[in-house]
Amino acid sequence: MATSSFFCRIPYEPPTWALKLKKIPSSRVKLVHAETPIHEWKVPGVKAPFTLHVKRDDLTGSTLTGNKVRKLEFLLADALDKGCKHIITCAGMQSNHCRATAVASAQMGLKSHLVVRSKLKGDKWRRLVPHSSWWE
Repeated sequence: MATSSFFCRIPYEPPTWALKLKKIPSSRVKLVHAETPIHEWKVPGVKAPFTLHVKRDDLTGSTLTGNKVRKLEFLLADALDKGCKHIITCAGMQSNHCRATAVASAQMGLKSHLVVRSKLKGDKWRRLVPHSSWWE
């Protein structure tokens, strides 16, 4: 699929098991190929009748991967439906969620604001994040 098919709003049709939910989204933002394969993972020592399976989110066709991006598809669509211009999120310093939110928000024309938690303080934090505009 071409890259241009990403980062657009598309109607959401929920699976039948989700039709009983109280609030069903009407649209989502296409950030990834949602239909990635599930492979059986042969792990020594796992005895029948148990099996392990792996959802291949490395095959989404995007640098944005994982369950957080699937959630972002609905959150960003909701923000756009409500006319929002900014996205604010909070996470730890090494968060893939913050990276994914910033990238996807920018692609959708939304300005992202990241509240980053860290145990670092003062000069140690400023050396790690040297963007001078953040300290004005």
